[in-house]
Amino acid sequence: MKSEVAMNIFNRSITVSITTEDNKVATVNGIFLDSYQEMYLTLTVDLAVFKILTARRGFRRTPHEDCPGCESLIPNLAGLRFGPDIGKKITAAVGLEYGCAHLADLAKECYKSLFQAKLTIMRLTQTDEETKSATGKTSSGKLLSLPATKVKKSEEM
Repeated sequence: MKSEVAMNIFNRSITVSITTEDNKVATVNGIFLDSYQEMYLTLTVDLAVFKILTARRGFRRTPHEDCPGCESLIPNLAGLRFGPDIGKKITAAVGLEYGCAHLADLAKECYKSLFQAKLTIMRLTQTDEETKSATGKTSSGKLLSLPATKVKKSEEM
């Protein structure tokens, strides 16, 4: 007999939060949680140059016995500077043959979230005129114009 309620066979969520105490360094906390694994990532990022200063945390639950070994790759993210090729650099640092694709996914999601928070960061660290010049928005968020941005097909996430 078929149940009227569908059975949940898999869940996945990625959560990212970003904080700053001094508007100079941000702390990016990422959590990757699914039906099989749970991992955490904390990045400190220099907001002036969008460079990862430190990378730490690790795995709480893993589906395979070799997964915990990937924790040693997390510090490889330190020193990376956000830019057009950051996705490839993250994959090279923690993914590929001996890495973890899910750790790379979490690190990329942390980058995307920080990129999306960039306007808020600009408002905290720049004058209204500097922010308006760079984005076309005033500090109140009123949209004046949107500058064109070009996204490389290989860097879409």
